[in-house]
Amino acid sequence: LAALEGHGPHRLVCEGLATLCDVFLDGQPLGSSRTMFEPHGVDVTLTGRHALALAFRAQRPELQKKGPRARWRPQMIREQGLRLLRTTLLGYMPGWCPSVEAVGPFRPIRLEPASGLTVAAERLTTDHDGRHGTLASCSMSRTPPDRCSFAAPAAAPC
Repeated sequence: LAALEGHGPHRLVCEGLATLCDVFLDGQPLGSSRTMFEPHGVDVTLTGRHALALAFRAQRPELQKKGPRARWRPQMIREQGLRLLRTTLLGYMPGWCPSVEAVGPFRPIRLEPASGLTVAAERLTTDHDGRHGTLASCSMSRTPPDRCSFAAPAAAPC
């Protein structure tokens, strides 16, 4: 449980939450995480002091669920259900590392003021023809078009 303070629109960003986690602000659910390898962000509107709670769930019930048939079974991993979760294998490989489990936030959690532009998805592609290279960017924004503008210079050879 942690306290957040602020006024107006903000973005709460959790850089790393250990696999199964539910996020609450003042007891209201904000979202959940099912992977420890991707950051999670949510837009919030703050009106003073608020309570942030993170509820990390046990992996055992998820590990016992049946999934699609495995194409192969790695012998060094004793919990075969781990292939259904996006989590670390550290602690699940006897002989490679001691039995530990990743729990809690393991990267920063930050509250940032909402900006005029919120990127929802981004894709970068590159190309090289032997002499020149190009970089193409495609971004999608959650910000209404009348609230942001973007201009890029014409392509120039490298």
